[in-house]
Amino acid sequence: MLTVGDTLALTVHNSLNLTTSIHAHGLFQRGTNYMDGAAMVTQCGIPPGDRFTYEYVVEQSGTFWLHAHDHHQNADGLRTALVVYDRGQPPVKYDEDMLLSLEDWYTETFAERERVTLDPSLPFPPPHREGFGLINGVNGNLTKPMHFRPGRTYRLRLVNMSSAR
Repeated sequence: MLTVGDTLALTVHNSLNLTTSIHAHGLFQRGTNYMDGAAMVTQCGIPPGDRFTYEYVVEQSGTFWLHAHDHHQNADGLRTALVVYDRGQPPVKYDEDMLLSLEDWYTETFAERERVTLDPSLPFPPPHREGFGLINGVNGNLTKPMHFRPGRTYRLRLVNMSSAR
């Protein structure tokens, strides 16, 4: 569990055949902009076979996400949700905390879809074969229903990690 004031230390070992980087979407980087993960903006991509450790103090609570920021790897699924909790009591008391991460998923890689994505004569988002949405990493059509009990308070955390919708 990550809490405001904690140091996030994330070591990324690049086992891909291209450079990669990881961006913590929405987290402040005061004094650590070199840890922002925007490849060729605030850092060079991590070369294949190398590793890099992102390390910084987390300053704010909330629901965020980490994603690749190089070679459209986010669109191919290199992403995950990140929840940062307050040190004190939450602003509203709740009985259960539920995360819903929403993603798009395609059977083709982004590189395979790039030509139609950039073609101004075709609709956007690009047509695709057998694409679908994911909820918490599972095909949205197969996701189990959520059950809510009367008298309980739920905190729903929604994070849209999709690349085209």
